Amino acid sequence: MIRLLSSELLRARSRRLVKVLLIVGVLGIVVGVTIGAFNSHKITATSAQEAMQRCLQDPNIGFGGMTKQRGCRESLDNYLPNAFDVNHIGDLLRGTSINLIVIGWLVGASLAGAEWAAGTMTTLLTWEPRRIRVLLAKLAAAIITVLVLTLTLQLVLAGALWLLAATRGVNVPDPGLWHGIFGSLLRVSALAAVAGVFGMAIAMYTRSVTAAMASGFIYLAVIEGLIRGYRPGLAHYLIGDNAAAWVSGRPFTSGASGISVTPVHGAVVLLIYAAILVGAAAISFRGRDVT
Repeated sequence: MIRLLSSELLRARSRRLVKVLLIVGVLGIVVGVTIGAFNSHKITATSAQEAMQRCLQDPNIGFGGMTKQRGCRESLDNYLPNAFDVNHIGDLLRGTSINLIVIGWLVGASLAGAEWAAGTMTTLLTWEPRRIRVLLAKLAAAIITVLVLTLTLQLVLAGALWLLAATRGVNVPDPGLWHGIFGSLLRVSALAAVAGVFGMAIAMYTRSVTAAMASGFIYLAVIEGLIRGYRPGLAHYLIGDNAAAWVSGRPFTSGASGISVTPVHGAVVLLIYAAILVGAAAISFRGRDVT
C-alpha cells in the first residue's frame, strides 16, 4: 500500500494541472497584493494626529451629546487615508475559500478522470489488481495534494498581506489574531480536501473530469437554489450552508429558513456526503469493466 500511495503521490505532483494552479495562484496573490499596496497608506502617529486635527477643525461635524474630542477619536478612520489593517487577514482568507474549494474539486476530479481519459487505468490495474486499494490510494493522494496546495497558497497570501500591513497599512494585531488565522487556514484547506474527495469520487463513477465539474456546478448553482426556494426547511442539509459554517468556525444561519448550522454539524454532514460518494464510486469501480 505504501508503494502504491507513493506512486500516486508522484503522479499527482507531476501533473501539469497542479503546477499550473500553484503558479496561477501565486501570480494572482502577487497582483492582488500589489494593487492593494498602491491603494494603502502607512498609518503613523503623525498621520493619526493630523487626522484628529482635521476632525476637530471641521465645522460641519457634530456628535450629538458626545464631546467633539471623543467623537473624533471614535470616528478617526473617516479622516485617515485608506490603510490595510492586519486584522482583516482572516476575513480575506475566508473570502478566498470558494476559489480553493473549486481548486480542490478540480484537482480531485483530474487525478481520476484524466486517467480514465488517457486509458492508463487498465495499465495500473495490471500492476495492482485490487481495485479498492487503488481507489483508497488515489483518494489519499488527492487529499494530501489538495491540502499541500491550498495550505501553500494560503500561507503565501497571509504572508503577503502581513507584509502589506507592516509596510503600507496598520500592523496592530488584535489578541488572538494569529490563532484565528491559522484556524481559518486549516478549516479552509480541510474543506478543500473534502471537495477533492467529492470531485474524485464523481470522476471515478462517471469516468470524466467534465462530468465531475459540471455536476458540482449544476448542483450548487441550480439544485440548491431550487431547494432553498421550495423547501427552505432542508437548508441545514445543503452543501453550501454546511460549508459556510465549516469555513467560518461559527454557526451559520440561512436567510431563507432561519435555521442555524453549527460548524460540527457542517463537518459531519459533508463527511457523510463524501462517504456516500466514495461508496458509490467503490461499488462502480469494483464491478465495472475498465476497458
